[in-house]
Amino acid sequence: MKAKIFTSVLFLFLSLGTMFAQTNDTLFIKQGSSGGDGRSWATAFPDFATAIQNMPQFSNVVIFVGYGTYEEPVDLIMWQDNLYSLEIYGGCLGTETAPEHRMSSPE
Repeated sequence: MKAKIFTSVLFLFLSLGTMFAQTNDTLFIKQGSSGGDGRSWATAFPDFATAIQNMPQFSNVVIFVGYGTYEEPVDLIMWQDNLYSLEIYGGCLGTETAPEHRMSSPE
């Protein structure tokens, strides 16, 4: 009987831990992209609005933005309670997958 209770409590604990665990998600935005799931430069979102609509909730999100001018309004206020953290890196050439890969200015 004790083993069943212990197993049930352990399963519940592991399930809750998985459900509330912070995850890290990286998204990519590139002007002129035909769109996709935003998980790589090849499947980058074409704009901020699409990226924000598809931003995973309750995670640490890193967004790499391709070099260019984006003139659309961005409303991150609605997401402030649903993110653990948000980092946005702009001016990317389309090969970066980590902040340290960015050049200081495009050539």
